Amino acid sequence: MHESGRRALALWCVLLGGAVALDTTAAANPAAIAKRSACEARPAPPRVILISVDGLRPDAITQQTAPNIAALQAAGVRAATALNDLPSATLPNHASMLTGLTAELHGLLLNVDLPGTIPQTTLFEYAAAAGLRTAFFASKTKLAFLAKPGASEVVETEHEPQATVELLLPEICPEGPDLIFLHLAEPDSTGHREGWMSPAYLAAVAEMDALIGRIVAALDGETSRDTYILLTADHGGEGLNHFLNIPEDRRIPWIVRGPRVPAGAVLNEVVSTVDTTATVLWLLGVDVPKGLSGRARTAIRDQTGAAVDVQSVMPPVGLPCVILMVPGLLLAMRVRPDRPRPGGPAAGCTAEPATAP
Repeated sequence: MHESGRRALALWCVLLGGAVALDTTAAANPAAIAKRSACEARPAPPRVILISVDGLRPDAITQQTAPNIAALQAAGVRAATALNDLPSATLPNHASMLTGLTAELHGLLLNVDLPGTIPQTTLFEYAAAAGLRTAFFASKTKLAFLAKPGASEVVETEHEPQATVELLLPEICPEGPDLIFLHLAEPDSTGHREGWMSPAYLAAVAEMDALIGRIVAALDGETSRDTYILLTADHGGEGLNHFLNIPEDRRIPWIVRGPRVPAGAVLNEVVSTVDTTATVLWLLGVDVPKGLSGRARTAIRDQTGAAVDVQSVMPPVGLPCVILMVPGLLLAMRVRPDRPRPGGPAAGCTAEPATAP
């Protein structure tokens, strides 16, 4: 055989032998190949950003005052009617929001800094048990009661809203948490000082809206996985307070933007703050546990349900409408059934010693 022919034959044998060796290796360990392929094909889990804007009334969300929140509404689904839980106060309602239980079940009625942590299972514990990573950012220290050690990799509750957002932004990255909770302390503080829907209150809404705009911009620039934003509040307000069982105090925004959520849609179901935990778990792909007071609002993807009138879903008079902390005294305010709906912070209510409902 010619020298060049022998070289070509040798090269062919080497190549053929290598191919046989590779094929033999693959055949000898098919499980390893299958495992590698499965890992490569696995999509990143969805991410949910849950934002609670303390004291935000739905009617304060306008294109002029809150363009970024208005843009979330335009790009997603908003509940036509969303109500908080009673008592209409920050810590009890965040407990309802983040456990999926009504105050009657979680038992938290006080709106003050408390030692320890809530005994009931929280949204963050459910997510962590499913292998997801969570982070907790709040700009009121009292919310630390809802952040259990080990449930979230990041817990920040000591800073003002702007500083809190600065701490959150680095967590928006491909390897960041699957669930991020953010609480913003305004416009609640301004509402107590200057009045709900006052010019100062609306200015505080605009400041929080600007912070939310920064978060949305960061999320829109980080497209490694599907991301849902759920924006809500703990209560509204009227006058200088938010403790009454009236629509101005109890109506809250409830907005969801994300993949497969139709833009500009209105959810004509009565949504409760206790539905938030179940809905977030559903968006994350986590089984919703039995025994929750709320349920996953899966209609954010199909928009079913009949329109309702907010007045028709307000609890009847005679139920507790306010829990007030007065120096040295805890008062429970109850609506008097022989009086019309109160027109001011105290009208139509009687004070009596607080008792368990």
